[in-house]
This record gives sequence, C-alpha cells and structure tokens, in this order.
Amino acid sequence: MAAVQTGKIRRFFQSQLGQRLLKSPSIHREVPFNMVIKAHEVLEGMAESDEELLLQGVIDLYFQEGDELVLVDYKTDYISPENRSELIQQYSIQLQLYKTALERILGQKVKESYLYLFHTEEEVRL
Repeated sequence: MAAVQTGKIRRFFQSQLGQRLLKSPSIHREVPFNMVIKAHEVLEGMAESDEELLLQGVIDLYFQEGDELVLVDYKTDYISPENRSELIQQYSIQLQLYKTALERILGQKVKESYLYLFHTEEEVRL
C-alpha cells in the first residue's frame, strides 16, 4: 500500500469535500460489509437469474449529510493523463456496488459518491 504524505491529508480536510465531512454529525470509517446480491447485478452481460453472489468489502468512509449519506473511497494510485479515465471507470464500478450495499443495509439513500485521488488531490464525483 502506498503511503500518503501528511500534507496531502491536510489538504483533503481543507477541500470542499473534507469541509463537508468535518461538519457531519455522523462519520463512519473502514466499515466492513457482506451482502448477497443477484449475479446479474454485478456481472455485465449475464442474463437475469436467481443465481446469487456474496459481495464483501470495506467502505473507506461515509458520512451523514441531512437525511442522506455521502460515500467516499480514497485512492492512492499514481494518476497520469494516460491512466486517469481508466482508473476512474474501474473504481466507479466498485463505488456503485458500495452505494448499493449501504442503501440496502442501512435503508438510507446515498445522495453522492466520490473518489478522492490523493495523488492529484482531487475529488471525483461519480
């Protein structure tokens, strides 16, 4: 795992997303989950069936904002103009599954989902 410089962490908390996080009355970090999901919801091109998969993961961060949730996934990957779009696309699938898990498990709406790219210090709303 790549180490994140403390300056980058400080700048995250100074960002618009970081400031929203700091104002939240309820913050949850490193939250493990298990959820049974229909296989066709995960596997692209699969015909609808009753086949199920066990989805497991660890949500980096979500926080309460009003009556809804904001989901954040941190990434420390090296980001370049050549790999940026591909990485965002790859991780957007993961974040969509995490959003589905949060909404089903907690029964609350996730109003926004973000990737926070520490290498470029940017928040990407998905």
